[in-house]
Amino acid sequence: FSMVICYGDSVIETNKPNSLKIFKEFHKKYLEKYFTGVHFLPFYPSSSDSGFAVKDHYKINPRLGTWKDINSFSKKNIIMADVVINHASARGLWFKNYLKNKSPGKNYFLTVNRKFNTKMVVRPREHPLLKKILIFNKSEYLWRTFSEDQIDLDFKNPRVLVRYIKIMVNLINHGVNIFRLDAIAYLWKESGTKCVNHAKTHEIIKFLRFIFEKLKTKTLIVTETNLPENENRSYFGKSDEANWIYN
Repeated sequence: FSMVICYGDSVIETNKPNSLKIFKEFHKKYLEKYFTGVHFLPFYPSSSDSGFAVKDHYKINPRLGTWKDINSFSKKNIIMADVVINHASARGLWFKNYLKNKSPGKNYFLTVNRKFNTKMVVRPREHPLLKKILIFNKSEYLWRTFSEDQIDLDFKNPRVLVRYIKIMVNLINHGVNIFRLDAIAYLWKESGTKCVNHAKTHEIIKFLRFIFEKLKTKTLIVTETNLPENENRSYFGKSDEANWIYN
């Protein structure tokens, strides 16, 4: 099994829009014989971080193409797509709605108070982790593992997990076969812990795998965890978590 990893606009043609369609032609001519599938890095509207500050998982960046292009490509190829599950864009619909206490987005984002102990938190960035805001007449601290533009989601709210299941079903309906769960190791935060590789994160992955096996969708779950080898391997669980692990 071999996969090409690329962005939707890794192959372009001067003055021609719809780079997904151009990639499809390039793939058919040069790559199809040698690769089983393609991993398209985030193709959603995004505000930063090379696509990983997703504004809307239900849309394709119009500069790249449309859902029809993904559907068309999937008829003869396996497609892996990113599900940016740990955080969402500070400039996306969800966060705008969060600030207005509207759905979708209401109670989606992680805030903590001053009592939350962050001394042991492990993360791969150096900017300030927390941002103080005054919201709904109280002071809270927004959690930002990766950047000031990427606000962490609160999976203690079951609506967030349900939303991501719906996003994954939508991707399946558009021809995606494999899900890469981006930055999944940072999903669950608990005061006084490293807030990485938490046992409850593993439970969420088990639940996702259970759901998609019951739906008989023939999809695979891939966990992206930049951790030491033994910790990476732990995301296989007892053959009940990730189908593949990605570092």
